[in-house]
Amino acid sequence: MHRSVEWRVSKGPRASGLAHEGGTTMHAAIGAERPTSRLLTVAEVADELRVSYQGCLGMIRRGTVPGRKVGKSYRVRREDLDALVAPARSAGGQ
Repeated sequence: MHRSVEWRVSKGPRASGLAHEGGTTMHAAIGAERPTSRLLTVAEVADELRVSYQGCLGMIRRGTVPGRKVGKSYRVRREDLDALVAPARSAGGQ
């Protein structure tokens, strides 16, 4: 019996050994399905919103930006971020 192996690339503090999020690690998941939505790191969200890392982290903790704590770090779903910035983009923002 053969099993399919899927490689996933993840980013996070353990991947690089740094205190902030970054680096890349590959994980094999036997028979795993791809996640339906992409999870963004705090650094990725901060870059997209053009705010500082600490400012973005504060917005996630306050609930301004919908995010979830995963282990010791936070993640934001791509579609949640898109829904948050869509009104600003349609009103003449970016």
